[in-house]
Amino acid sequence: MDLSDFIDNDLSGEHLFENVINASRSNGHVYQLPTSFYIVGIIAESENIQNQSGFTFANYINYVDTVCNGNNPLSIENDRITVLSDFLASNPSAYLDKHGNINFDTAMFTDIAEYCCDNIAENPTNVYNSSNGNPYMNNYSALQTFEHYMQMKRGYFDFGIYGLPSNNVSGPSISANGSIGIAACAGDIDGAKSFVKFILTTPEIYQNSNSIVLSEDITRSIATTYLNWNNEMYSTADDIERNMSVFEYDESLIDDYVNLIKTADSVLSIDPNILVIVREEMPVYFAGQKSLHAVILIINDRAQTVVDEYN
Repeated sequence: MDLSDFIDNDLSGEHLFENVINASRSNGHVYQLPTSFYIVGIIAESENIQNQSGFTFANYINYVDTVCNGNNPLSIENDRITVLSDFLASNPSAYLDKHGNINFDTAMFTDIAEYCCDNIAENPTNVYNSSNGNPYMNNYSALQTFEHYMQMKRGYFDFGIYGLPSNNVSGPSISANGSIGIAACAGDIDGAKSFVKFILTTPEIYQNSNSIVLSEDITRSIATTYLNWNNEMYSTADDIERNMSVFEYDESLIDDYVNLIKTADSVLSIDPNILVIVREEMPVYFAGQKSLHAVILIINDRAQTVVDEYN
């Protein structure tokens, strides 16, 4: 069932991440809410990105050529068809119209396909990027927890997580590890709502979470606990450990962490049956055996068959 009214009426004062809720909407409806998640994108120092949430294809190519010395973060541990899959999962407007109808014959899908064909290696590379000794920078990865954020920070790195290149410059994506919803046929809707609220707002459930959680208050509480523990470690560290493996932070770091979470604007999601079709048909285009237009016609025809079977 659509959770929109439940969110507005029952969860309005619970300080949930609004951007995550909005990213979970499908044609204006919310059927599932992530209970825990990662933030996925290009991790890069902010000074190299020029105050943007993501990339156009042109400025991403420039970023790879200059900042990354030609080593494309998307190609590290990912082959071409996997990168294409991630593009589609993060940007459903490439193949879905505003009514939810499937059509791969779009400018966005064409740009994604051509970019992958021209710029992503058929096989993955295992050469990682870094910046000033920080191995997290200039790579395509995920932010998992506040502890992970501190490891990326390395004391002084000012960095962001940025969306994959696109025509509309989108932010990073949300990769849900767990989600919750209410079936329309549930026998006790009010009871189900109470249970969902309990799951989303009870701190004890997430004390040992290895993911980010939907509640901003719980996220801040977890971060505060770890920040205090870290600073206690710093207070007892020797001069060699300080500012090499252990750093001291103030509470503004938690604000930075929360603000980074709030830059995410999409949930990674794609119908697996549609994705199978794309993964089966696109290699002949990448190999130069068929035109992109010819492949799109086949994908659209097969995808429509899947949709018809659903109905």
